[in-house]
Order: sequence, then structure tokens, then C-alpha cells
Amino acid sequence: MKLKTALLTSAMTITAFSGASYADESPAFKVAVVDTSSSSTDVISGKYAKAIATLRSNPKVKESFEESTSLCVAYIKSGDASGSISACNAAIDNIASLKTKSSKVRYLHSLSYSNRAVARYFENDMAGAMDDLKSARLLNNNNIVKTNLTIVKKQYMPFEETSSSMSAE
Repeated sequence: MKLKTALLTSAMTITAFSGASYADESPAFKVAVVDTSSSSTDVISGKYAKAIATLRSNPKVKESFEESTSLCVAYIKSGDASGSISACNAAIDNIASLKTKSSKVRYLHSLSYSNRAVARYFENDMAGAMDDLKSARLLNNNNIVKTNLTIVKKQYMPFEETSSSMSAE
């Protein structure tokens, strides 16, 4: 995959996860969409069903980092975490296949793992979410990753502490 020049020079539009599709007590995760994606405007403006329909009809969506990232976030925001994981996997694969490992690429790669961590969180896969956020942090320890890691740690650590105290008895 050849990375578009626009992707390396474009800004990332960062949106805070509203939790609208989940219980009111859902934490305020942050997810990222590349603003050069053809469907990013629909995702950012909350037209998730439209974005999903458009992206799913595009046969090349799995080959495009920008489009698979938009699909990942649209699925998360619409409450379809399992659909999101597949799209996030495609985004991670696309960005990982690049030959260049510039700081911008590491940043985008980090955001891809962070997005998938949010999807895994809503699938109740706390260990998977933690693993993704640790990978994201190693690539680029940005504010989005830090925010999401703090949220998942608050949820995950009680489970970890409970299992260690149970095995110690």
C-alpha cells in the first residue's frame, strides 16, 4: 500500500466518544478519524448509518487506511463494536504495511490501536483493550491514548486485582 501524501500532511479530526449508543455511564473515550476520508464528514457529523452504508459498498475500503478508520469509528459510534473490530483490524494492517516509520505514521498507527481498544472495551474484552492501548502507547504516547488508557485501567484493574487476591488465598 502506498500512503497518500495527503494522509501524511493532513490533520486528524479527533472526536470524543459520546456513549449515546451505550449506557449513560459510558466513559468518554476518544476515537480518531482521518479528515481526508470521503466518509469522515458523515462520521464526524453523526451520520453513522450513512457512512457505514457508503463505506460497505466500497470494495476497496479494506485496502484504505483512511476509509477503514472511518468505518471503524462509525461502527463504534453506532454501537456495533464487533463490526468495528474488523474495520479497525483493516486500518491497523494498512498502516502497519507501510515501509516508512515516520513519526506521523507511528502516530496514526497508535490511533488505530486506540480505536480498536475502544471497540474491544465495548465487546467486554478488557485484556484485549489493554493490550491494544499498550501497543498504542509504545508507538506514540499521545493524549488520546493516555485518555483511553486511563479509562480502561479504571475498569480493568479491579478485575486484575480480584483475580490476584483470589489466587493468593
